[in-house]
Amino acid sequence: MARSIQTDPFQNFRYHLIEGGIDGGTPFFERAAGFVSVGLPDISLDPAEYKTGIDKFKKKYPGPPTVGDVSFSQGIFDVKSPLYQWVLDIINGGKSYRRDLQLWHYHLSDDFSITQQPSRVILLKECWPTMLKPNPEYEANSADVSIKEMTLACESFTIRPGKAAPGRVFI
Repeated sequence: MARSIQTDPFQNFRYHLIEGGIDGGTPFFERAAGFVSVGLPDISLDPAEYKTGIDKFKKKYPGPPTVGDVSFSQGIFDVKSPLYQWVLDIINGGKSYRRDLQLWHYHLSDDFSITQQPSRVILLKECWPTMLKPNPEYEANSADVSIKEMTLACESFTIRPGKAAPGRVFI
């Protein structure tokens, strides 16, 4: 069953933020956001060098991994979404600011119906927002884009195909 834009304004946004991590997590807000474009973080391993006393050359080993930020662009969020409140809580010194999130990706060929089965799920661990840029221009006949850019710092991520891990949908 297809959804109408009146009942689901998120249907044109193929990336949806979902609460909870691998095990479903603890709910911390009821609705989040949908985005048109998402840039997944890069993972880099800086080499660690080690030399023993008898070796002529240093040996290189993989050092600790470094994970970049997740970038989102052209998004919307529900008026009742506490996503912005989460950002404000961090600015005001909130102590519990890290969250495990799921990013559901709907491919163009997916059945984008009310069943909400994404083609892949990206699990983001220990996230917190580093930047939220609202759209500077609003049009009276369109409320499609209310977030121009958003960036989340995360410690690790996992990409999984198919059905999502347990958690509630923010939309």
